[in-house]
Amino acid sequence: MGSMVAIGALLLAVYLVLCFLRPASLKETVLFFYGVSTAFIVLWGYVLSSLNQLNSLTAWGSISVVTAALMAILFVATKQKFFLPREQLQKTIAALTAWYKNETSAFDKALLLPMAFAALFAAAFNLVIIRFIAPHNWDSMAYHLARVGYYLQHGNLSYFTANYWAQVVHPKNSTLLLIYSLLASGGNEKLTSLVQYLSYWIFVTSIYGISRKAGLDITRACFSALAGSLLTEGILQATTTQNDMIIAAYFG
Repeated sequence: MGSMVAIGALLLAVYLVLCFLRPASLKETVLFFYGVSTAFIVLWGYVLSSLNQLNSLTAWGSISVVTAALMAILFVATKQKFFLPREQLQKTIAALTAWYKNETSAFDKALLLPMAFAALFAAAFNLVIIRFIAPHNWDSMAYHLARVGYYLQHGNLSYFTANYWAQVVHPKNSTLLLIYSLLASGGNEKLTSLVQYLSYWIFVTSIYGISRKAGLDITRACFSALAGSLLTEGILQATTTQNDMIIAAYFG
């Protein structure tokens, strides 16, 4: 129940922020959603750390509800209109359908379809790995999850001494995202890898968005995004609890 409250309040708060921001396209909505939601989680994490409540799901749920309530009050006070991403989704599907039927050559399809199939296959296989295999790679076990365990034990983000420098000096934002995913999933360590997995797709989306902003047509933007999605480093990182894909997503 606590997990549902925390996640539901987060989604509501992010949606209300999107009502203010009103992204111009579906890709921007996706990128804004990621940026705002992770920003909320990191901000809440630092607040709860100052109160020594970082390990309390009840505290996470409470601060989520308070934030959502404040955003709702601001929404009503400023007489904002509801934001409907469904319209963006319909426009995007229609535009992509028209593009595929009318603007892609046989060569384009022969090039893009195998890339898309490979990307989706890798993504589906990675989901299976996340579902059935606990975090296991060296960096995850050596310091990323070790930090999560220490911070949860103490309820705050206070610095501590360790024999491995990375446990001490790495920024703590990605660690807060891992802590939130662990608590909100009811302690399911396997689902902590979803942070990197979702960041991988934000990274891919941002490549497409940047390509379009740079003036490329849909065909070339799709090729760029698919090429990015097939980078070996990205595919391998997507099932870990490291922070490389998180950083890549934020850069995007």
